[in-house]
Amino acid sequence: MHSRTQPHPNPTLSIEYDPSQDVLHVMLEPYKGSTYFLSLEGFPDVFLRRSDWDNRCVGMSLKYVSRLLETDAPAAEALHQLADRLVAQHGQTCRHARGSMAPRMLDSDPDVTWSYYGFGEILYVDLRSDIGHSDYETADDQPDVIVRRDPQENERVVGFMVERIPRRLGTDMPDDEDLRALARELIARHAPDA
Repeated sequence: MHSRTQPHPNPTLSIEYDPSQDVLHVMLEPYKGSTYFLSLEGFPDVFLRRSDWDNRCVGMSLKYVSRLLETDAPAAEALHQLADRLVAQHGQTCRHARGSMAPRMLDSDPDVTWSYYGFGEILYVDLRSDIGHSDYETADDQPDVIVRRDPQENERVVGFMVERIPRRLGTDMPDDEDLRALARELIARHAPDA
């Protein structure tokens, strides 16, 4: 299914609903450049949309819209009302909040880090801080796990990317302990000598 862009009574706002991902995107200003998403602390389904160029907040996105509105086909009016509530509740936060996907230390080794990209539902695990070019391969027994190898060091495992984390862990918003435990499990399974 394709996204539906909706005009909004407020000319500076535009909304787009993507039914395939069940996400409502609200743009706070007309913006055509590339953006990235940051989780909004305390609101696991809300993501700030920031400009790649200057980091300013240009919009917000909300996941699991159909569950929130209790319908698989949200009407335009319901989407407008939801967008208005999102802006009223988080508009000021969007403009001032500092979100981060900065890697966090897994245990006591500062080179072994993890980060979670909530919008894409991806866990990243790095086994060293100086990872350059790496090759990617899907783990044989886990199709959602991408193993990163260093071609300069005999294909040594240097990290992982794990997709579809909520489905894997059985929760919409995994907590830090679940993510750390999964990172440790991946290391023990695919890079025990790391």
